[in-house]
Amino acid sequence: MKLLNINYSDYSGGSAIACSRIHDAFLKCNADSWLAVCESNNIKKNILTFSNNFDKIEYLFKKKTCRFQLKFFEKKNNADLSLSYFNNPLFNTIDINNFDLVNLHWIGNETISLNQINKIKKPIIWTLTDMWSFLGLEHINYFDIEKKYYWNDESILFKSGININNYVIKKKLRNYNDEIQPVAISQWMADMASQSIIFKNKKVDVIPCTIDFDVWKPSSYAKSNDLFECGNKKIILFSSSAGTDDYKKGFSYLINALKKIKNLNDYHLVVLGRLNKQIMNDLNISFTEINRTFFENTTGLLEIYSSVDLVVMPSLIEAFGQVALEAAACEIPTIAFNNTGVAEIISHKKNGYLAEYKNTEDLAFGINWCLEDINLRQLKNNSRTMAMHKFSNKLIINKYKEVYKKLI
Repeated sequence: MKLLNINYSDYSGGSAIACSRIHDAFLKCNADSWLAVCESNNIKKNILTFSNNFDKIEYLFKKKTCRFQLKFFEKKNNADLSLSYFNNPLFNTIDINNFDLVNLHWIGNETISLNQINKIKKPIIWTLTDMWSFLGLEHINYFDIEKKYYWNDESILFKSGININNYVIKKKLRNYNDEIQPVAISQWMADMASQSIIFKNKKVDVIPCTIDFDVWKPSSYAKSNDLFECGNKKIILFSSSAGTDDYKKGFSYLINALKKIKNLNDYHLVVLGRLNKQIMNDLNISFTEINRTFFENTTGLLEIYSSVDLVVMPSLIEAFGQVALEAAACEIPTIAFNNTGVAEIISHKKNGYLAEYKNTEDLAFGINWCLEDINLRQLKNNSRTMAMHKFSNKLIINKYKEVYKKLI
């Protein structure tokens, strides 16, 4: 079996990391896996990208043109919208139909057009790392999922009037191959997809993300050094590649929870990502900002995870939560809200804590509970073992192979 994975990048962003880990896991078990990307750091095996500068310049022009157009429709930020209108010249040199299977991942930023998807004559699996496949322009639905909108109610979708999201989702309905098999990275994402007009009549398989536990393990260096120079304080980590102003990561809920904790001076907060320091003014807690990216810098991340006591992920929307999985591999527990994809990594009070959604009182209680010495020891002891049981490379690859066999 010759497999082609398609993703925007092979290193930058959460979806790129998830896709690359699946690709690497297939290679590790000697599968004929290939990864086609628009953005590459050229350090992985079997990567297909632009073979000449003319194609790359044409692609960049098309991408910038779309990004300019999307500024007129953006709601939260540019990265939350994709059009996929222009054909990507990358696939003039890569014959998709030379592969036995095509696995789409995150294909925003004009990675592949809807028209090009329509021309794929091989079985297609689509790993849903966000909601774009069944929304319009949007990669994320910020609305209450119980309400009716254009993506889950045909009467709204086909009502009169000009609406760019309606236009794009109708184009998806025309161009999607009926044989596309959606694979969600969490049951939470599968439930979302099953409500959509596009996938409502499809069985959505669930295969979580994976991680290489031979690589991801506690750092002995970090264990023997005070990386953040905060003495005997318990260390809390918040991570967001887009910084603390990223609405969906819920940093404001963490701040409000910390304000409810009386013994806050016993804790130290580490923020991995750009920190809006103004929000820290009225908070009596020491903190460290690590404002740099760690794409492909596994050693640096291992040291950070292994130096903290607890990861807090108060995300309002989260398809899976790779930060929680990476932390668990390093024997670090996570606390999160209970109705996002992160909840499928955490077993309440066994390897972390699940707080009631948007409840800062419960979030504060959970932070204190997790950081009590007797609880923290047990959570740390469980974290890596429980993660290996559910997310090992072998287990996840076998799940993908089962789906592939049904399609070939």
